[in-house]
Amino acid sequence: MSLQRRFSNSLPRVLLQIPNATADIVESFDSKVRAMISGDEVVVEKQKKEMARKLLKGVITLTIGEQHKKPVYLRPLPPIEKRRRVVERKNFEDIAPLFACEEA
Repeated sequence: MSLQRRFSNSLPRVLLQIPNATADIVESFDSKVRAMISGDEVVVEKQKKEMARKLLKGVITLTIGEQHKKPVYLRPLPPIEKRRRVVERKNFEDIAPLFACEEA
């Protein structure tokens, strides 16, 4: 006698002990597992993960990355000062000494 036949009735009872596991979720999980084992239904890997995640939602809440994630604290930054335009002088008298010729 295989283990599946010997313990087929105890699996739903064990799964009902998981926190937040309802009878509907356990029943659908059990029927999917039985269908997979018997070969009646082909279940994609993504569906298997989704079934397990739905069943174990009360036990596994956060991923490891979320558990150890540090909160981000943004400090207030001073406002960026706008560049002020330089007022152009139209008086060219200040430039004259630069080009003046010194006579000695």
